[in-house]
Amino acid sequence: MFHGHIPTSLSFLKSIQELDLSHNNFSGPIPAYLSKFPLTCLNLSYNYFEGEVPVGGVFANESAISLVGNPELCGGIDELHLPRCQGKEVTKAKIPFKLRLIIYCVCALVGAAIVISIYYICRRKKQHSPLPVSSFREPFFNVSYKMLLKAAEGFSSSNFLGAGAFGSVFKGVLEHSQTTVAVKVLDLQQPGASKSFAAECKALRIIDSFHLQNSNLRS
Repeated sequence: MFHGHIPTSLSFLKSIQELDLSHNNFSGPIPAYLSKFPLTCLNLSYNYFEGEVPVGGVFANESAISLVGNPELCGGIDELHLPRCQGKEVTKAKIPFKLRLIIYCVCALVGAAIVISIYYICRRKKQHSPLPVSSFREPFFNVSYKMLLKAAEGFSSSNFLGAGAFGSVFKGVLEHSQTTVAVKVLDLQQPGASKSFAAECKALRIIDSFHLQNSNLRS
C-alpha cells in the first residue's frame, strides 16, 4: 500500500543488493541513484512510475530488473522494448542530421554567392569609374629658353623638321626628363606672327579640353 515517490532517504542504503517494491502505488520517476547501488535484483513492477528509465548499473541487465505494469515508463535499454521518451524524440525530430546538413550546405552556398556577387560588383564599379584627369594628360614643365636651346642643339639644321609662314620647327630632347619635343621658333618680324602664336595657343587649349572630355566619356 505504499504510495507517492520513492523517498530520498533510501539513497543511503548503498549496500543493498535486492529491492522489491512491486504491487504498490509508487509514482513519479525512478530515482537515478538506484543505478549506483550494487543491486542484483530490482522489482518495480505494477506501480505508477513514469518517465525515463535509467540505463546504468542494474538497469543495464534485463534479467535483473522487472518493470512491467508501469505503462508510463519510457527509454531504458533496447532489450526492455519500452517506447522512446517523447521529449527526446521531439528534439531529434526538430533538427535531424540530414536536415542540419542541408541547412549548412545551403548557408555555405548562399554565403559564397554573396561574396562572389560583391566581388564582381566592386570589380565592375572599378572598371567603370572615371580615371583622374591627371592620368589622361602629361604634366606640363616650366621650360626656359636656355633649356629649349640646349634641347634643340642650338636649333641646328640636323634638328630641323620644317618651316611655316611665321617660323620654323625643330626637334629637341629635354635634358631633365629625356622627353622628345617639337620647338617652334616664331619670326616676330613677320606681320601676323603674334596673332598666329595666340591662335595656336587657343587651339591647343581647345584640343586639350576636348581630349579630356572624350577620355571621361570613354571611362
